[in-house]
Amino acid sequence: LAIGSPIANRNHHELEPLIGFFVNTIVFRINLEESPTLKELLTRVRQTALEAYSHQDLPFEKLVEELQLDRSLSHNPLFQVMFTLNNAPMEELNLKGLTIRPWPWEDVTTQFDLTLLMKETQQGLKGEWDYNSDLFEPETIQRMARHFTVLLNGIVENPEQGIHSFSLMSPEEIQQLKTWNSTDCDYPPQTLADLFEQQVLKTPNGIAVSFGSDRLSYQQLNQKANQLAHYLRQNQAIGPNTLVGICLERSLDMIIGVLGVIKAGGAYVPIDPNYPQERIRLIIEDAATPVLLTQTTLTKHLPLTELKHSCQVLCLDTLSFTEAWIEPGSAHCGMENPTLARTPHDLAYVIYTSGSTGKPKGVAMPQGALINLINWQRSVPGLDQPAKTLQFTTLSFDVSFQEIFSTFSTGGELVLIGDETRRDVSALLDYLSVHQIDRLYLPFVALQHLADYGTQGLPLSLKHVITAGEQLRITPSIRAFFKALPDCRLHNHYGPSESHVVTALSLPKSVEAWEDLPSIGQPIANNRIYILDCHNQPVAVGIPGELCIAGVGLAQGYLNRPDLTKERFITIDLWDKTEQVYKTGDLARWRPDGNLEYLGRIDHQVKLRGFRIELGEIESVLGQHPQVQEGVVVVREDSPGNPQLVAYVTHPQGTTVTPSKIRQFLKEKLPDYMVPSVFVTLDSLPVSANGKLDRRALPVPSLSLEDNGGKIPPRTALELELVQLWESLFNVAPIGLQDNFFDLGGHSLLSVSLISRIQQQFGQKLPVSVLFEEGTVEHLAALLSKEGNSSQWSRSTVVPLQPKVVQPPFFCVHPGAGTVVWYRELARYLAPEFPFYALESLGLDGDQKPYDRVEDMAAHYIQGMQTVQPQGPYQIGGWCFGAVVAFEMAQQLQSQGHEVSKLILIDMNIADPIDREEAHTMDDDVIFLVRLFKRHLPDLPETLKTLDNLSQEEELCHLIEQVKTAQKIPPDFGVAQVKRLLEVFRGHLKGLMSYTPKPYNGTGILFQATEGEAANAQDASLGWADLVTGGTELHWVPGNHTTMFQEPNVEVLAQTLRTTLLN
Repeated sequence: LAIGSPIANRNHHELEPLIGFFVNTIVFRINLEESPTLKELLTRVRQTALEAYSHQDLPFEKLVEELQLDRSLSHNPLFQVMFTLNNAPMEELNLKGLTIRPWPWEDVTTQFDLTLLMKETQQGLKGEWDYNSDLFEPETIQRMARHFTVLLNGIVENPEQGIHSFSLMSPEEIQQLKTWNSTDCDYPPQTLADLFEQQVLKTPNGIAVSFGSDRLSYQQLNQKANQLAHYLRQNQAIGPNTLVGICLERSLDMIIGVLGVIKAGGAYVPIDPNYPQERIRLIIEDAATPVLLTQTTLTKHLPLTELKHSCQVLCLDTLSFTEAWIEPGSAHCGMENPTLARTPHDLAYVIYTSGSTGKPKGVAMPQGALINLINWQRSVPGLDQPAKTLQFTTLSFDVSFQEIFSTFSTGGELVLIGDETRRDVSALLDYLSVHQIDRLYLPFVALQHLADYGTQGLPLSLKHVITAGEQLRITPSIRAFFKALPDCRLHNHYGPSESHVVTALSLPKSVEAWEDLPSIGQPIANNRIYILDCHNQPVAVGIPGELCIAGVGLAQGYLNRPDLTKERFITIDLWDKTEQVYKTGDLARWRPDGNLEYLGRIDHQVKLRGFRIELGEIESVLGQHPQVQEGVVVVREDSPGNPQLVAYVTHPQGTTVTPSKIRQFLKEKLPDYMVPSVFVTLDSLPVSANGKLDRRALPVPSLSLEDNGGKIPPRTALELELVQLWESLFNVAPIGLQDNFFDLGGHSLLSVSLISRIQQQFGQKLPVSVLFEEGTVEHLAALLSKEGNSSQWSRSTVVPLQPKVVQPPFFCVHPGAGTVVWYRELARYLAPEFPFYALESLGLDGDQKPYDRVEDMAAHYIQGMQTVQPQGPYQIGGWCFGAVVAFEMAQQLQSQGHEVSKLILIDMNIADPIDREEAHTMDDDVIFLVRLFKRHLPDLPETLKTLDNLSQEEELCHLIEQVKTAQKIPPDFGVAQVKRLLEVFRGHLKGLMSYTPKPYNGTGILFQATEGEAANAQDASLGWADLVTGGTELHWVPGNHTTMFQEPNVEVLAQTLRTTLLN
């Protein structure tokens, strides 16, 4: 702890008679470790002070200079808190003929964050506080002064007590916290089976659960669960606290399984069937489940032969569940309620969460804690009524318990949905409306996606939305969503897996009154919240500390982990009361109104998309890869609204491994939500001055993907737009046509965002499931361009390759082939300064006929351009044939009174624009195709010699296959699409042949290829100097006519073009 203090600095006898300012500042470094007593602390401070006084001649500025500290205008170096003790007696000053008295004044500025000035007076010590009003409110300083007084009184009364054990709070403040924690109330000493069976008696014929067209009444569900319970008890010896694994897809059997295990007296262990085999094996072995409930289709996925203990697999889809169900050699599996001694202390479930040691840890939750939760929820107005509740979360997420049993406890209907509907926000919204869902539990990110999509169909039946799992943020779309649903209440629940829900806030009906970051509310019934400092002492209102939970809501601990249980579930003495508390690792503080404010984490545990993740577990598994020397994982949100896991790795000397191989290695051991989206390779991990890992110094991930070799670039405008969309979504580039959505770091919630953007951009609604079938750009482009779909989305002439940035846009006309995919790399290198819009030809989609006059093209492109930029000055350009069209556009814009500030003409010979051989052969599809692709496929003309015995259609098909193999056109292109491409090119060639350029009263900027026609021509402008009357400016770009747009030459082109556009 560093504290500054002024010193007179008159320790030399010679200075005594001098008038002047010799005051210096010294810095005390106070050691408060091991909670010293007052006597020990005074000894330490005295020794530090004496050592500091011996160096008081050293100017403070010299000390700062020698330490070479990073300086900041926002705070003082070395210390921000000043302490001054004024103990020198002030004698009255008498001067003949003058009357002198002190004049109080108030300094409106402060040099430090906080200054405490203590004066010795006849009445005792008097203190004054100066503070930075940008950092502290007056109420905070007043509270601090009170706490300081309480501390001094405590020290005087108990000088032998450890300094950290003193309370800073007054009796009134302590009483206030006790009052907020006065949550005791009675709740029935029953079990979950009792709770459900009581409801069966009340509403036997009411629908308890439904899935599609299948449904079960309360009585039917109870009977099937009873039969399973009898079977488990009689055939598998399941009894109180026996753990039974449940690995089932969403189905009625899943609910029967949960109830059957509980009714048998056991506790269920949910296992997500989507987990990798390694994680499933770890959970089954750690829980030592004697029985695993599953279904026939999943048995092949389960690592049953690798288990270290005997585990009986029971496929629920093979059981009869009839009244006559009798297992061979066993008693009748009857439908009556099992009779056995059950208590609230029995376990209900063991849910596995991420563990920092590299293995998941099982949280063992007793039934009494959950009964209390359900009993409290039934006391909340509106939540005490029967409701149609959607079962959204997976069984391995603890909120699923709340969905199931809060519904069953009030006689509501639990509605199950398939994963496809659950992942597709549009389908989910439809489902909510069609099935008249009343209640919905969602993590924040899922709620955000629902709100973003909500304008397309509001679920007006919704009455209550409960969000939990991560911090709730009221974004504009969430605010608008609930404003449009005035009868729907939003509830914010908080609670880790080790306690389930322990605080809650029901937001007010008035959406306008909602805070952007709502509090997490107040403790629920029979639970208490303590905000403790690092010494497990309560802190006052407004002071951040670790949120710790006490009361009946606590779990029993971690299964088979007594060491971790002892570490996290501790016993402390609070206000003459001994409490067991769970240390959450969450940072929070009390607000003056009695609500709790969540502030984040104090460790490396994170919440991502509702999932709790220990970064240490990912790092532990990462370190098991033979080519990873060191690895660290962090959560970054470099793209707003899209937090993601980023792994930084180093490799042993002389070894390399691609991110895709590391990702696959992790996927075999971790759930998808724990696999980092981005991998960054470093030579070494950054460390601080004391040699520890410096997470804050980890670099921002590069926009370039590391393993980008062999990527297939886009070949059509549609593919190009999709690639641009993906690159924007993932914040990486380049992305190839065959890159997999999930391998790039995509997840179910990000898939919703992608599908939503596709619908907005193309007007085509696709199901989210297409990403799970084959999640590539190539696949999506094929779906969007299928016959019958193309008419549902309209192609625009203007293709935004780099929209929405601050500089004036640049519009670039397509070359002769009509497509704008050639401009992708150029646009990427111009980013982020310049908006880049490519102008694409009509006719590529087959719905419109291409123009065959340059003048008509120019007029059409001007119309499209002005939908983006209605007024000039305009920056336009084009490459090859596009340069001619851009030249004509400039002519027309000038004649219309618009200003053209930049006309960019790239590598086009206007003096001799026609390839005579192309012109003579353009009516022959086969020869014309060969000429178009001969630059990219030099062997293509030779193949003509081998095609003499084929018809022209057969020749064309053969050539198309060769071009496909070279990946120059999409794999789904057939003869019709290729003929369409040839038709576009013919139209442009005809337009060029009939076009007569006129002089242009402006300037032109030429970009010529160093290996192109201009390099050897007598006129390097290739005829443009004679047409552009205002003069031309010439720039050379390495490469030929084609390669000037490819790596590495395109970077030079982009740099030169950027300079030109800025001038």
